[in-house]
Amino acid sequence: MASFNCPNSACNLTFPSIEAVQLHLSSRDAPVDSNANDSEWEELIDDDHYAHPPDFYDDGERPTFPEPASPPSPQEIPPVASQVGLHRINHPNAPIAKPGGHNLLEAMDLDRYALERQTNPYYPFASKMDWDVAHFIHDTSLTQQQIDRFLRLDYVRSHPLLFRSARDLRSCVESLPQVPRWKHDTFELPGYRMKVPMTLYYCDGVEVAQHLFANPISKHCLELCPYRLHERTPTGLGGRVFGEFISANFAWEYQSQLRPGACFLGIILASDKTPLTIGTGGKEMHPVLLSIANIVPASE
Repeated sequence: MASFNCPNSACNLTFPSIEAVQLHLSSRDAPVDSNANDSEWEELIDDDHYAHPPDFYDDGERPTFPEPASPPSPQEIPPVASQVGLHRINHPNAPIAKPGGHNLLEAMDLDRYALERQTNPYYPFASKMDWDVAHFIHDTSLTQQQIDRFLRLDYVRSHPLLFRSARDLRSCVESLPQVPRWKHDTFELPGYRMKVPMTLYYCDGVEVAQHLFANPISKHCLELCPYRLHERTPTGLGGRVFGEFISANFAWEYQSQLRPGACFLGIILASDKTPLTIGTGGKEMHPVLLSIANIVPASE
């Protein structure tokens, strides 16, 4: 039976199919058991039993939860960049935001679980305790079997949680607001003999950019309008100062070619060879890391 390794060099899990690897990469939960078969994976995706946690405890009482923390004020957000002593000139063709879109918080207020979140900000988890345990399990990167063993401990059973197994936890996680999902394409290179086809795992760049723009936290970390920086002198403006990509000549000139009110995203690509196996096949991975040049480096 063929097996497929996770392309993450820090992960040693193997999976029965490419689709299982893709689901593992997209998961915001702990790594799943590498011995799960395809039918179990389908059940994880389709199981809707725990996608709707109960609104009441067993005694019939509705729990009360603290109000979610308010977002930081503009005074609490660090400045985008230090431009002390410099004069900034923004491009005359400044980008214009059009109404009609929704950020992540607004989208959550419109989804099918919005009513539940009005009384429980930790939904789909039943309480803050449920969320804290789930968050801990995620950060420890336990396997599915290890999660099940942990949840079967007598102490854990004496403090009932909404989820009683790794599978239940996975169902809760799958009902959280979605993030860009991992995808895959399998291909062969003409003229090269290959034992198995190559598999490319990737996230849609447009979806990732949209997710960044929809995150209110990223609002103050994105530069959309090209600008020029000049030194200040007693007699006026001094020499040109180059800092971020958005302050360079290319960004200024490219913005001049766009229609009024438009903006562009600069793409940064980087790649480096990473060994997957040493002494047992010599497999290597060549990850390509992409980012957008509009993000202020200090906030990355």
